[in-house]
Amino acid sequence: MNLTTLKHNYHDAWLVAYALGPRREIVLTVWLDSVWNPTVLNPVTLRLSAIGNYEAVAGFFTRAFSGASSRNSLDEIERITPEAPGFRIAFAEAGEILVAAAKIQEA
Repeated sequence: MNLTTLKHNYHDAWLVAYALGPRREIVLTVWLDSVWNPTVLNPVTLRLSAIGNYEAVAGFFTRAFSGASSRNSLDEIERITPEAPGFRIAFAEAGEILVAAAKIQEA
């Protein structure tokens, strides 16, 4: 998949879970907004792998969401945009992180 192309629209989506590893990757479980994704069955997964700045990404997610597991969602995703060398993910409360992923897979 081209790094500048995403299959789904992540605007107003909700991060419901994330998993780090086992290698330099993160898997996000996301509940998409049906307004922007009317034919998608929720939830979807977004796997970002071969992450060049893995330590920074792992630290961001651990700090931002470590105590939030008792909620239905961790945070609202405002946007996911391509930005060299990967994608910038902007959250409503946690802020933004550039994920320098060489590979991405949506399911």
